[in-house]
Amino acid sequence: MSGPDPTAEDGGPNTLLEVFPGAFLFGGLAAVAGGFLRVSAAADRLGEEAGSIERVAVAAAWVDHLAEALFASTLAMLLVTSGRRSPRRSVKAAVAAMTVVLMLTHLTGFPGGAGAAGLTLASAGAAVVLAAGLITADRLGFRGRVALVAGLVLGVGPAWWTAATVRADAPGIPVRVVLYDLVAAPDLFETVEARADAPPGPGVLTPAVDQQTDTGDKPALILPPPAAQVMTVPATAGSVRLMAAVGADGSVVQRLPRGLEALRVRYRILVDGEEAWSEVVEHRRMPPGVWDTSVFRWRHVAGPDGPGLAVRAGQSLRFETALLWDSEEERALVEGLAGESLQLGFGGVTLEKEFREPRALATPEAPNVVYVVMDTLRRDRVGLYGYGRPTTPRLDAFAREGLVFEDAYTTSSWTWPSTASLLTGRLPDSHGVKSSKACTLSQRLPTLPEALQARGYSTAAFVGNPIVEPNRYFDQGFETFSVEVPRFRMSDEVMPPALDWLEVHAPVRFFLYLHLVDPHMPLEPLGEHMKRLVVPKPELFKGTVQDTFRQFQKLTLAPGGVNEDGTPRFAKLPPRQLDYISSVYDAAVATGDHYLGLVLDELELLGLSDRTVIAFTSDHGEALFDHKDIAHGQSLHPELIEVPLVLAGPGLPVGVRSEVPVSNRHLAHTLAVIGGALLDAPHAPLMLADPASIEPHAVYSSTTHGQWNFRPGRQAINGVREGAWSLHHAPTGTDFRVPAAEASPEGQLRLYDIRVDPGEQEDVAGQHPKVAEELRRQLLSELERQRRSRGTKVTLGAGSSTLDLLDDIGYTIGKE
Repeated sequence: MSGPDPTAEDGGPNTLLEVFPGAFLFGGLAAVAGGFLRVSAAADRLGEEAGSIERVAVAAAWVDHLAEALFASTLAMLLVTSGRRSPRRSVKAAVAAMTVVLMLTHLTGFPGGAGAAGLTLASAGAAVVLAAGLITADRLGFRGRVALVAGLVLGVGPAWWTAATVRADAPGIPVRVVLYDLVAAPDLFETVEARADAPPGPGVLTPAVDQQTDTGDKPALILPPPAAQVMTVPATAGSVRLMAAVGADGSVVQRLPRGLEALRVRYRILVDGEEAWSEVVEHRRMPPGVWDTSVFRWRHVAGPDGPGLAVRAGQSLRFETALLWDSEEERALVEGLAGESLQLGFGGVTLEKEFREPRALATPEAPNVVYVVMDTLRRDRVGLYGYGRPTTPRLDAFAREGLVFEDAYTTSSWTWPSTASLLTGRLPDSHGVKSSKACTLSQRLPTLPEALQARGYSTAAFVGNPIVEPNRYFDQGFETFSVEVPRFRMSDEVMPPALDWLEVHAPVRFFLYLHLVDPHMPLEPLGEHMKRLVVPKPELFKGTVQDTFRQFQKLTLAPGGVNEDGTPRFAKLPPRQLDYISSVYDAAVATGDHYLGLVLDELELLGLSDRTVIAFTSDHGEALFDHKDIAHGQSLHPELIEVPLVLAGPGLPVGVRSEVPVSNRHLAHTLAVIGGALLDAPHAPLMLADPASIEPHAVYSSTTHGQWNFRPGRQAINGVREGAWSLHHAPTGTDFRVPAAEASPEGQLRLYDIRVDPGEQEDVAGQHPKVAEELRRQLLSELERQRRSRGTKVTLGAGSSTLDLLDDIGYTIGKE
């Protein structure tokens, strides 16, 4: 039997070893408690969204460092145990010093490098508590496997429980799911009251045109008063919220008769026969020189518990509008006005649920996704596709580290249809966004951001093009959606908030959609790119490039603006003016490339490059007087539908250039799969991340803004490219000198042999009639298949404000 250890009586190293376990335990608990209090206050300090992200990051740091802490703390326990058993004071002193150093390395984040000080505290807390648990198990007399199990319980338990608690308390991602878009489902409604000359129905209302207030277009249930429609909440809906707003089209106020300064309308919603919401709105005439948009704004339905009304399956909903008056004289004026079918009612009517999805963390196996769309970028003006001028040095360097598609196409030659395809993976005839008469993305179509959000991705869009906006429901699945209607924002305005968002969301898995518009009119390149790429401005060139484009359109569409051969009289500018316009466009492309570089630099700075997939493409190109035309939307020639397409990031091929023709719409499916999600899209979408698996196939495109032989008015044009051939088909197309009534019922065709004529300058349909006819039949069959895939989903058109905007930015070409 051994005697007492003399070193235990003089405060020597053995006494120090006795004190260490308690000190470690106290320090570890203090670290965990401090971290918990810090993240508890994150919402107040940073805002709910940023606070939620910090909580998840701290919790993840605790968990991620447990394995490292286990190793270090086990070593500490072995050191303490061996030190206690050694009779030599020098050994005990050395063990004590080594243990202190070991704990200090965790407290400072070395060697693992916990990063920010806050995360270092969190990981140190986990490490120290684990060490304390193992050491305490030894001090309590446990040995062998029992000591290991006891140490794990005492050490891992508090850290794991704290991390789980912190993460559970994080608010998470607010996910809004629209179960029923009631405006797009008129069959659900029964009309119980209506004017004989003005039946209710779906449409679009625009109270006023103003970019700062909620007055713009909304798809709406139009109920010219007095009117009432009823419906039953579907049995599959469960408990949902009815979301809606009420308002009148601006035309209502414009038609108020003299003597009537305001039209008073009562809007009501009844649930199971009882009034759940009601508001009387005065649609007032503005005095001369006064413009008060608050009078025109949408009034949103709200209940006692927040926006919308809580309803459940099986309940009856009744929507009513009624006119009010104070005197017989006013009644006569109101009833006379009512006979003109007043355009007013309930806008944005949906049944939806909202829940919280936990935020996830990015890894190389489940990476972040950055989706960059450079609006109006021609493929042949990009360096990596052979352009001789240095327009895209950052994109070129980035492409060398990833996968490049040599022969990629967009689904349409203008923004609305092509962007809808980029977000849904569908062709325009499948998603239905095709024109100003059909420009609202159905809320029942799944989108890429919705698919990724369901997998724990924090989602955001920063958009420069004002027609890609929430009123058209392009914001589906985005937690943050930044756009300014009706104004174009160049990248110098779009990028700062986007980079700020990126920095805040760096700790968690994210999907960032950037829609940059530098190559789009009005073309405002940065000064450094103007100096580097723009040729001297000709003396005779007046105004801006956009002024010249507007003049071209005006003269072309005016009477006598087309020559006998069908070409516009204004088609030929002096070579120096053409060179100047082309060089300004190049400078705008270089400006867009500069801002792409800022995104790449930020990802590198934040240490995210090895766990972020980046996709780069364009929604369409720009004519720049090719095919004797300007702008975009009017044809399906290469300058408008050939686009760049680059993918790079973890798990993707490096330095590969694929020559197989593809549509960039398949990016939606590809990025969803990369993010561990599924995107419901018809007809076997392609996986672009595996180019070797893609077989040669037909690629389709279309536009409803087309012009055929410069005939006045818009013209639908559909296209297919397969093998050596490119076919353009105008269903009612005809020579501009032939009356539309005399057009062929099968439309007109143009066929190009792109092996020898890649620029599509010579129509060879007459030389190859069998090829042309076979491609026409194939094209029409595919269009019908796409339309069937849309089913009963309704796509509504634009109101007056959006039509004005389209005209202002050059999309309006004649009448639809």
